[in-house]
Amino acid sequence: RPTEIPVASALRGVKGAEHRDEPVYAGGPVETRTALALLHANVMPEEGVAHVHGKVYVLTTKGSLEKNLASKAGPDELRVFMGYSGWSPGQLENEIESGFWHVLPAEASLAFDPEPETLWNRIIARAEQRIARVRPRDPFFTLLRLPR
Repeated sequence: RPTEIPVASALRGVKGAEHRDEPVYAGGPVETRTALALLHANVMPEEGVAHVHGKVYVLTTKGSLEKNLASKAGPDELRVFMGYSGWSPGQLENEIESGFWHVLPAEASLAFDPEPETLWNRIIARAEQRIARVRPRDPFFTLLRLPR
């Protein structure tokens, strides 16, 4: 979700950030003072990135962050997050198996959604629809058929 902190303030002293007034996005809860940036590009940049999904890349070096901040890339191409989510080995798999998480197909466009303020609610609604379609096939849920 977007914060009220502009990139220029969050990345004070980082080349290219000084004129960036778009918001930093909350990406925690781990290391919320650490910046992580995602880039949407039609062609994989040459260096300082790792492929995430589709046309989305994470900037992995300070040089690649500075280069992209200095570019004319807008918030639909470059988003800075403070913090990240992380799990110990096997923790996420166990949480998924326990039903704490529902895994949906990846969509690169979600990282650069033009309406991030409503994104979470839209994703939850989509997940609920998917669960409603899947669960009735489970014998345990045959008596609890959900409306379509």
